[in-house]
Amino acid sequence: MDEQGNKSQEAQQDTLARTYYQHKQHGGLYEARTEADGRINIWPQGGGFSGMLSAEEFAAQFEVAPPPVMRRGTVTADFLDDGQVFSCYSDGSRWNGWGMPLFDKDTALKVAEAIPGITFNEATGVFVVQFEGEEPEEHHPQTIVCDGQPVVVYQIGGGWTWDQVVFPDSSDAATNEGK
Repeated sequence: MDEQGNKSQEAQQDTLARTYYQHKQHGGLYEARTEADGRINIWPQGGGFSGMLSAEEFAAQFEVAPPPVMRRGTVTADFLDDGQVFSCYSDGSRWNGWGMPLFDKDTALKVAEAIPGITFNEATGVFVVQFEGEEPEEHHPQTIVCDGQPVVVYQIGGGWTWDQVVFPDSSDAATNEGK
């Protein structure tokens, strides 16, 4: 992190390369971190209470989950105008229950038009979020793979209250992109 608390580009990339663990009995997805004392701190993917397990307990209850698959979807949020929906990419991950969409450049520019305080710096290729009274937050391009193709995306608002991403194969797929 820099002196403003912004994540480095490497740290932003790490947020896209998560390993999830699946509970062997009920299949729930979890995230985990090994603490300095060797115990495993584990919590439900998307947020919730965490717990501590010994390495043996962890191995008995959890296994590495298949890697998440990036898909195209749509997302909206209560902080947007009614009916405003954006195309996005997501592997279905959540942050405290909220969606974590990734936007291609064209859609990220539409998001910037819709939300005051977001600008794009053509010279650096970086989106900057700076709300009144807050330090600027930079969002560098990242490359994901969706349907076998590399896609350059930006994780604008990764900790915001985006609704859960809706995928086209679900019955309530949104259709009013960028309206």
